[in-house]
Amino acid sequence: MQKLVTIFLNSSGYSTDQWFKATKGEKHGFVEEHLKEYLADGWAVTALHGFGGKGDIGSQGWLAVLLEKK
Repeated sequence: MQKLVTIFLNSSGYSTDQWFKATKGEKHGFVEEHLKEYLADGWAVTALHGFGGKGDIGSQGWLAVLLEKK
C-alpha cells in the first residue's frame, strides 16, 4: 500500500527562538510533525522530492513524500 503526502514549508515558521510550537496551526511546515504519526504507524518513506525556492520574504516550497506500508 502506498500513500502520497505533500508538506508545505515556509521558513518564516522558524523565525522565532522557539523550535517547538504549542499549537497545531503554528506547527505547519514542520516536517517532523507531519510524518511522525505515519512513521509510528508503520509507514516508511520510499521517495522524497522537493520543489520551490526563495520567495520575497523567505524560502518556501513543497515536499512530496511517498510512503509505503506492507
